[in-house]
Amino acid sequence: MKRPAEDDGQTSPQDALQASLRHQRLLTEFGTRALAESRVPLLLDEATHRAASGIGSVRSKVMRHRPEMDDLLIVAGVGWRDGVVGHATVAADRQSPAGRALHTRQPVAVPDLRAAGDLRIPPVLAQHGVVAVLNVPIGTDGATWGVLEVDGDQPRRFSESDVLYLQGLAHLLGAALQRAGAEQRAGLERAQLDAVLAQMPSGVAVAEAPSGRLLMHNARAVALLGHPLLESDSYQGYVRYGALNEDGTPLPPEDYPIARAAVAGETVVQQHMRYRRGDGRITHFLVSAAPVRDADGNVALAVSTFEDVDERVRMEAELRTVRDRLSHVLESTTDCVAVLDRDWRILYQNQRTRDLLNGGRDVTGETLWETYPAAIGTVFETRFRAAMADQAPVEFEGHYPPLDLWLECHAHPSPDRLSVFFRDVTGRRRQREAQAERDARYRATFEQAAVGMAHVDLDGHWIQINERLCEITGYPREELCRISYRDITVPEDLPADMAHGRRLKAGEIDSYTLEKRYRRKDGTIVWVNLTVSLVRTADGQPLHYIAVIEDISTRKRAEAEREELLRQQDLLMREMNHRIKNSLQMVANLVYMQSVDLNDPDARWRFQETANRVTTIARVHERLYRFSDVTAVDFGPYLRDLCHDLAGSLGLGGVRLTVDAVGATLPPDTALPLGLIVNELVTNAAKYAYPTGALGPVRVTLDRTEGGRLRLSVSDEGVGLPPGFRPEASSGLGMRVLQALTAQLDADLRVAEGGRGTCFQVILPTG
Repeated sequence: MKRPAEDDGQTSPQDALQASLRHQRLLTEFGTRALAESRVPLLLDEATHRAASGIGSVRSKVMRHRPEMDDLLIVAGVGWRDGVVGHATVAADRQSPAGRALHTRQPVAVPDLRAAGDLRIPPVLAQHGVVAVLNVPIGTDGATWGVLEVDGDQPRRFSESDVLYLQGLAHLLGAALQRAGAEQRAGLERAQLDAVLAQMPSGVAVAEAPSGRLLMHNARAVALLGHPLLESDSYQGYVRYGALNEDGTPLPPEDYPIARAAVAGETVVQQHMRYRRGDGRITHFLVSAAPVRDADGNVALAVSTFEDVDERVRMEAELRTVRDRLSHVLESTTDCVAVLDRDWRILYQNQRTRDLLNGGRDVTGETLWETYPAAIGTVFETRFRAAMADQAPVEFEGHYPPLDLWLECHAHPSPDRLSVFFRDVTGRRRQREAQAERDARYRATFEQAAVGMAHVDLDGHWIQINERLCEITGYPREELCRISYRDITVPEDLPADMAHGRRLKAGEIDSYTLEKRYRRKDGTIVWVNLTVSLVRTADGQPLHYIAVIEDISTRKRAEAEREELLRQQDLLMREMNHRIKNSLQMVANLVYMQSVDLNDPDARWRFQETANRVTTIARVHERLYRFSDVTAVDFGPYLRDLCHDLAGSLGLGGVRLTVDAVGATLPPDTALPLGLIVNELVTNAAKYAYPTGALGPVRVTLDRTEGGRLRLSVSDEGVGLPPGFRPEASSGLGMRVLQALTAQLDADLRVAEGGRGTCFQVILPTG
C-alpha cells in the first residue's frame, strides 16, 4: 500500500467526492459483513483492515478498555510486529491519544505526535515509528468499549472525511459487538430457563376454557398426584384425580380450583386441599388457579399450580402436640408463668399464677398495668420494659406491696412477647435479710455483688471468691480456690487475658475489660465479661488483682439466636421472591409452548403476546425485589436497569434506546405498573416506529411538570400515529393494557402534540 505524503489541506472537490464514495462503499461492505458475522475476533480483524484501507494507512488497531487494569489492550490490528496484538497495551489516561479519545468520547486526530506537547507517544507507537494518529471511541450499551486507531509513520493532517469514515466504522463495530454480546446473553438466559423448568418444585396443570379439558401436566404434577394426564373432554373428569372434602367424600369436579378458573374465571390462591393419590395415599396440597384471558377479555385457559405440604401439615400437628405438652409442663411446674405481648396484654398465665396474684381469676387479654396498677413505677415495670427494649433477659427480685410478697423474676424477651417466670421468695428473702444484718459488711463489699468477684494473686490463683463466681464456673468454692484462672479459661482466650495482665502489672494501664470464655466444671462453656484492676502496696508494688466476672452467656445466646432469625428471615424473603419470579416465568413458558400447537395464527400470536406480558411481569418483579428496601424504590436506577433489560430482550437493531431520569422514590405498588407501562410503550416504539428498518432513537424520560407532578415520557422520531388516533378509542390489546395500568395509578395518559414521531406521556397524580 502506498504511504500518503503529508496532506497540504488542498484536496480537490473531485478527490474529496471520490474519497467519500469509497468510504461509503467500505462502510456498506463492513455493515453487511457485521450483520452476518457474530464471531468477535473476525469482526475486529475485519474492522482494522477496513480502517487502514479506508484511511490509506499501513497500520490500524482496535484497543479494548480494561477498567480493572486502567489500560487499553490491543486486541486486533494490521501492520504490527509479532507479539503486539493480544499482548501490548496503551495507557488509558488523557495523556495518550487513545486514552483521551476514550475519556472524551470524541475523535482525537494528531498530525504529528512529536509536536503535540500535551500528549506523550506510547511506547508501542514509538517502536514502530508512528507519528500521526487518528483515534475514535467504540461505544456499546451507552458505554465506551474501546478505541479504533489508524496510525501513520509520516506527519499527516486527517481530513473531515477520514474522521467521519472512522467514526462510522467504529459505530458499526460497536453495534456488532453489542449484538454479539446480546446473542451470548440470550443463549445463557435460555439455558438457565430450561434448567429452572427442569427443577420446578411445584406441579403445574393447564386446562382449556370453558370446557376444563386438561391440556398438560408437568412432570412434577404427575409425581405429586400419582396420575398421568387423564383423558377427559371436560372438568367432569376431574373426579378421577381424587380431591376430597373435609369429611373425606369426593370433591365435586366443578369445585376443583382449575375448574373454577376455567368456567367462572375465578382466581384461587393457595387453597389447602387433600387428594387421594393414584397409589391410595392421602396427601395435602396448596392449590392455586388463575384464568388466562384472550385479547377480548374472555377466559381462554386456566393454569393451576400445586405444592406438596404434607411435611408442613405433619410439622403443624407435631407443633400442636408440643404446645399441648408444654402447656401441661407449665401447669405442672412449681413456678408461676406468664406471657405478655409487646403491648403488655396478658396472653397466658398458669394456674399457679392465677392463684397467687388473682385469687384464681383468669385475666387473659387484660393489660398488665391495668390489672396490677401497684406494679407501675416499681422494679417490675423498670426491668420488664428494659428487657423488651434491650431484647436481653433480666433476673431480679421485687416487692409487690398489695400482697406483701417478694417475687424472684426471670424475664426472657423476644421481638413480640415477654415470658416471665417467677416464684414467691418472701420467706427466703426475709432469711437473707436476717443474714445480711449479721454479716452486712462482708456481703456489702463482696458477697452482695450481682456478678462474680474474686481476689487473684500475681500467679493467677484464686485467693477469695464470691458465690456468684462459683455459680458461673460451676465449681465449689474450695475446689475453685485450689486452681488458677488459667485452668478454666478456654485456651484460645488465654493469650489476650495474660497480655492485658502483664500490661496492668507493668503500670501501662489501670484496668482492663474483655469478654472471654470459661470452661465450667461440667465441661460446658460460659461467656463472661471480665473487668480486672490491680491493688498495689503503699510503695507501688503489685499486691493482687481484683476481678469482676459477669455471666453474659444468655446475652450471647440471644445475640446468636437473633442473628440466625434475621438470616432465616432474609433467606425466606429471597426464596419467596425467587419462587414468584420462577413461577411467572414457568407460566409464560407454558403459555408460549401451548401457542406453538395452535393452527390459528391470530390465536397463536395472542398466546405469545400473553406469554411475553407474563415474562415482563416476572422481569419487572425481579428488578423490584433486588432492592434492599422493600417499601420504596429508587425509580431512576430501576428505570435504567429495566430499559437495559428491554434493549437486550427486544434486539433493537438500529433503534437507539436512551434513558434520562430525575430522582424519584416510589412505592412498589406504583413502580410495578409504571414499569409495565414502560415495557408496553418501548416495545411498541421498537416494533412500529421505524417499519422500514431505518435507524432512530427511542427516548425514555422521567421528569416533573411545572406543577411538580411526575411525568414519564416515551418518544421516537418514527412514522408517528395514524391521523385521528385517540388512545381511549383504540381497541388494541396493548393500548387497553396501557389504559388499565394508568387507571390503576390514577394517572393521565396523553399523546403529546407536535414534533416528529410519537410521544406518549403518563402523568402521575401529586403526592
